[in-house]
Amino acid sequence: MKLPPDLDDISAISYILKLYGVPFDDNNDLIRNNLNGTNQYLTWIEPPFENEVDCVVNANVLLYLGENDPHICSHINEVIRENLAFSRWYPDKLSFYYIVSRAFENGITSLGNNKVTIIGEILSRQSIDGSFGNDLESAFALNILHNFDFAGDAVETGTNYLIDKQNTDGSWNLCVFYSGFKMFYGSKALTTALALEALKKYRTYALEVLNQLQ
Repeated sequence: MKLPPDLDDISAISYILKLYGVPFDDNNDLIRNNLNGTNQYLTWIEPPFENEVDCVVNANVLLYLGENDPHICSHINEVIRENLAFSRWYPDKLSFYYIVSRAFENGITSLGNNKVTIIGEILSRQSIDGSFGNDLESAFALNILHNFDFAGDAVETGTNYLIDKQNTDGSWNLCVFYSGFKMFYGSKALTTALALEALKKYRTYALEVLNQLQ
């Protein structure tokens, strides 16, 4: 089944191209024309089935556009606060929290209104070995904590766990990131990229601590 374009892919790809200064055709009107009646972004462009408002998609749109849109931020914050369904396509809540924290770190400050709630939920997931679940979930959790400027023992033990889980070929394990129509998607490359992002952020955090001590 060939699927139509969706705002999730469009926004994520456009954000990366914009970040690295790669020129591409302006697509802001295309995105903004895909709002529903309550000013929230719909997932699909010309969908072959019922369209929907997805919190992950909306957070990625804000990341790309760089806007603290009050309608969208309020909706996402309510979903977090009330523990409501957040996405049809992303099975683990940590993936949602990661996208929200990434947008927050990149200037969508209104998405930080529930960061205490998110941090508390993440800390409650940590096991005695330092993990927050599988390799991908642990990488998500550590990135979220860094994005929300959390510092504590949980970051230390989680980072040590992630380092210990690295495979001999340098990768981390394949884990489910995204679900489709009775299919699940992920890759060792994706898990590895997120693990490296978490380790890079830990290195920056650790150097800042050392500088303060000197």
